[in-house]
Amino acid sequence: MKKFLRMFVATAIAFAATLGVSQPAFASSWSSAKGVWLDTTFSARKDTNDLYDLMDAAYFDTYRFTVPAKGTITIVAKCKTTDDPPFVGVVKTSNTDNYLLNGGTWNATSHDWSSSYRGYYTKWKVTLAKGTYYLRTSYPYYVDVNTNYSMTLQYRPSFSNTKITSKAGKSKAITVKWARAQAATGYQVQYSVYSNMKKAKTFTVKGNTKLSKTITGLKSGKKYYVRVRTYKKVKVNGVTKTFYGKWTTKGAVKTK
Repeated sequence: MKKFLRMFVATAIAFAATLGVSQPAFASSWSSAKGVWLDTTFSARKDTNDLYDLMDAAYFDTYRFTVPAKGTITIVAKCKTTDDPPFVGVVKTSNTDNYLLNGGTWNATSHDWSSSYRGYYTKWKVTLAKGTYYLRTSYPYYVDVNTNYSMTLQYRPSFSNTKITSKAGKSKAITVKWARAQAATGYQVQYSVYSNMKKAKTFTVKGNTKLSKTITGLKSGKKYYVRVRTYKKVKVNGVTKTFYGKWTTKGAVKTK
């Protein structure tokens, strides 16, 4: 019976979404949303103090969070006491039910059996511009009251990777050039005498527009391997964090 109810409610919500019907219709509730930080796990539970949506037959909580710069929010919900992590929805303003992210899953297929956590979890991703947003979590009526769950809003800013455009060997030096990367704070250049980049040395190039680096003091007639990656600095929860892009494919260059 419980499995049937899950399927029925999930199907009804999905059908409503295709018709452009937003749920739950409690826009006024966003004004009382609790503030939460990015990259910080917080605990919650379904209880009788939650708001109740008669149309969806579900209980829900609301939260507020701030995106410091355009990026992707990965919302991770974990539940120890049931295989039903909550539905998740995100809106931009506190006077609307127009969801930017609206969905979830009833039967979580992802499992985390680590020593610190045993249970079920699900993930949702949404790309958001800088600003304040509101998060909704909801549980259907048949899930046990006082079901505990945890939420983490993992943040990564949007910025491009780069690629090496040229590399040249000089007298005891090499010069590497790369493509400009959108929204990056700067670049890192790494070189090594080993193809697996063992014992590599790294240089940080500050600024988005400086697109070359000459590395001097090298051995004459020696093959070196080089690669480049982007980075971006963003203040998250009042603390400046550095995020890194992917390393480019390694390039071999020989000094003169």
